[in-house]
Amino acid sequence: FSGDYPRDWHVLGALATSLINQSDTVNRATISLTRRSPSNAQFFDVTADPPHTVTRPRLDRLRDADAAVAAVLADANLMASIWQCPVAMAPLASTDRPRAETVVLRPVDSTEAMTASFSKLPWPVVDRLADAVKSALGDSCADVLYDITNKPPGTIEWE
Repeated sequence: FSGDYPRDWHVLGALATSLINQSDTVNRATISLTRRSPSNAQFFDVTADPPHTVTRPRLDRLRDADAAVAAVLADANLMASIWQCPVAMAPLASTDRPRAETVVLRPVDSTEAMTASFSKLPWPVVDRLADAVKSALGDSCADVLYDITNKPPGTIEWE
């Protein structure tokens, strides 16, 4: 989703399910945590700076993002209330940051991993997560996305 989206997890979850059910090619839905209005919505493309493989600098940035997320969740006393929170990095740059990458947050609720629903964290915590990731990564972060895909159809991790 891009543009001005409602900050209502139930509405967003229904929109995500509808989008995925209507498409043969879409199996993930995310929302931008840093760009909520149409005036600052960006288009994404593969980042201009290869390599788009596993490198020490990319792993360092991913570890920094993961540590920032873990710190916010711990500070908010939410570590025990979500089942898992993978943090992924995708080589997706925004039009205003062609050399940056995008971080994806995937907090999920589950009891057995065969099914999972995206965690509906309090919005103030979500805002703090986005701020912490952007602060930790600086100009190397194009955007912070929140995965609102349930399992199925999406997997818990980003492969």
